[in-house]
Amino acid sequence: MFEVNRTELADQARTMNFVRDTLEKVLRLTEILNYLVFSSHTFW
Repeated sequence: MFEVNRTELADQARTMNFVRDTLEKVLRLTEILNYLVFSSHTFW
């Protein structure tokens, strides 16, 4: 998992005009989806 502190996340969200919590959810979802796509353990 990625390690981003709340200050960095807040700064990045403010720069891109996003809500911090929403940006964090999108980053985490992206990481999960990348894992599923590139993992050899996928079931499809």
